[in-house]
Amino acid sequence: MRKDRICRNAALGLILCMLAGSVQIPARAEEYYDPEGGVSTEETIPEDADTESTEATADAERAALLAAAQTALAPILADRTVMGTVYLAENADALDAPGTGNVVAQLPSGSQVLVHGMEMAGRTPWYYVSFGVDDVETYGYLPARNIVVTDADFLAWETEYLAQVAEEGQVEAVLLAGSDEDIASFPVSYQGYLKALRVAHPNWVFVPMNTGLDWTNVVAEENSNNRSWIYYTYPEAWRAEPASQEKWFIASEAAVKYVLDPRNFINEKYIFMFEQLTYNEKYHNLDAVQSILSDSFMAGDIPDDEEGRPYSVAFFDIGSWLGVSPYHLACRVYQEQGKNGTSKLISGDYPGFEGYYNYFNVGATGSNNTAVIEAGLTYAKNAGWDTRFKALLGGASVISNSYILRGQDTIYLEKFDVDSEYLGLYKHQYMQNITAPMTESTKVRTAYENAGSQNNPFVFKIPVYYYMPVSRVPEPGKEGDGLDLTEEQIRLIRDFVDRLYRVGLSRTTIESEEIDYWYQKIAKGEETGSQVAKGFMMSQEYVNKKTSNKDYVTTLYRIMFNREPDAEGLAGWTELLNKGMSRYYVLSGFSQSMEWINTCTSFGIETGTLPRNDYRDQNVGVTTFVFRLYDKIMERPAEDEGLEHWAGKILRKEQGPADVAKYFVGAQEFLNKNTTDEQYVTILYRAFLDREPEAEGLKHWMNQLATGAETRDSMLTSFAISEEFRNLMRSYGFEL
Repeated sequence: MRKDRICRNAALGLILCMLAGSVQIPARAEEYYDPEGGVSTEETIPEDADTESTEATADAERAALLAAAQTALAPILADRTVMGTVYLAENADALDAPGTGNVVAQLPSGSQVLVHGMEMAGRTPWYYVSFGVDDVETYGYLPARNIVVTDADFLAWETEYLAQVAEEGQVEAVLLAGSDEDIASFPVSYQGYLKALRVAHPNWVFVPMNTGLDWTNVVAEENSNNRSWIYYTYPEAWRAEPASQEKWFIASEAAVKYVLDPRNFINEKYIFMFEQLTYNEKYHNLDAVQSILSDSFMAGDIPDDEEGRPYSVAFFDIGSWLGVSPYHLACRVYQEQGKNGTSKLISGDYPGFEGYYNYFNVGATGSNNTAVIEAGLTYAKNAGWDTRFKALLGGASVISNSYILRGQDTIYLEKFDVDSEYLGLYKHQYMQNITAPMTESTKVRTAYENAGSQNNPFVFKIPVYYYMPVSRVPEPGKEGDGLDLTEEQIRLIRDFVDRLYRVGLSRTTIESEEIDYWYQKIAKGEETGSQVAKGFMMSQEYVNKKTSNKDYVTTLYRIMFNREPDAEGLAGWTELLNKGMSRYYVLSGFSQSMEWINTCTSFGIETGTLPRNDYRDQNVGVTTFVFRLYDKIMERPAEDEGLEHWAGKILRKEQGPADVAKYFVGAQEFLNKNTTDEQYVTILYRAFLDREPEAEGLKHWMNQLATGAETRDSMLTSFAISEEFRNLMRSYGFEL
């Protein structure tokens, strides 16, 4: 905070407190005559009183400023819904009290919040906000620094009031102008495109929306259940099969992937599909709305409107009333009704629905064109949309209340429901046309240019998915070689491969052809980070090193987590290997960790997964049991083929653990050992119960064998059906 502001604020606070009667000016000194210096003063109170008085003055000043800030904020929040977005935090903790409260929820970057108030915790401002958690409206406090808002009045309030009471750096009143801190929070494959936009538009802010969703799963969902359509004018590569309506096709998987990949639209033409769709009086103007509609049936007045309103005025007024971008509303109706507006949904003369209109096509779904029209007009009739203006206002209200204020607050999210705050995932999507976000965002961009406001501090919320392809998905029919990479991406991928050679294989010399081989695999999307790690750690070159299990785990920590192993983790993974789990099993476990995802993300590559297909990798308890049979009965290491064979027998329910154990003790290899009864009983304890026998138990079973009450076979069955063995197997997730 600037010193001159502190001085002005201190004076203001002191005056306010004096007027309120909360601060008195004490008699602090007595005058006396100094022959050499004239009139002087002499302190008559303790030194610490001055400090206490200063602190009291500062506290009073801050209290007065806080009260003034809250008073100024109240009418803004009463006048409209102020929408914010979580940013500058991968996950922000929402608390039930500012500063030191309990965690109510963790909100990932990109989450929508609605601001309801402000409190201070020390010098840190906290906003009281609401947000959705599994379809439940929830309330809590978030630090002001982790919420970005574009509302002009709110930003002006932050600058004038909040910056005075907050510690420097706790309020981003001017967003992140001139900083790349927001861009650095994106995966590497996004950053080049974002930096290019930042150069042209330094006031723009980019927020990663951490969906927490697997890219492959999202593609599968959006490519199913009739969710994604494409118009017949698009090339064949975009089309899969005819849809239920004339001139429409089910979109091809290639088309779904292309439009779903946000990186394809981080450019001047399409970036506004990620804009938060709120009204802003400094960004939006009536002339720009008119320019959107100028070549359409909505260029003039609304037919039969009682107030004689032009369409442009209606959209502008409705947007300002609802707090929704009027550009978005105008573009949406243009998209839904086309240039000429010939749909029966807005004709007003459809039989049985005369005088009803549905401009936004709300509820207009069905298996054929007639069904779609009648469903949409039934919705309009039930809603009472018996004038064109009512239909415009009602449809806009649906968009506002059911989408924009429920987490789906960008054009992209209205098409692709990848926000889980409300109404689940994938099903709550406004349109089936997958190119609608492209068309609408282009029109919105043009409107901002016409308004001269394209360089305002917009906030763009851009989805991020797990396990995305290394480079952006190519347009259908233009796949090429898939090497759409920046110089930075190329460098990072090559560094990733180089690291695997040096750390994983302890190489000091690496041929450029070796780097090129794996680089091409990754860049073309043929191998993920996990698959490449497998290629190194399961390679013959590594096997020839004959490393210990402990060294193997240590190497995985170094190449996958970029750190030395912690004692607990090293011991746990090493123990699993020592009990018979495969090295691939451990590698697969590492590949599923968030640390590995973060490592791959830092190198800009797709993480991928390593499925556990072998039986020996399916269940720790079963594999450990079979391994102990080899170790305790045969007294030798298990061969891989044997572990896979017997683990498969048990997991497929072809044989129970007792049957497999009987095979081992009946095998000639074991019979040749000529074990004593004591040795036999001890072996059963070790094989079935994973422990040494207690003295009393050993004596009991020895007596059973000596008296003939038990045979070796019956004793083995007793151990196999014992509750202790069952509990041991349950602890491994296997029910006998």
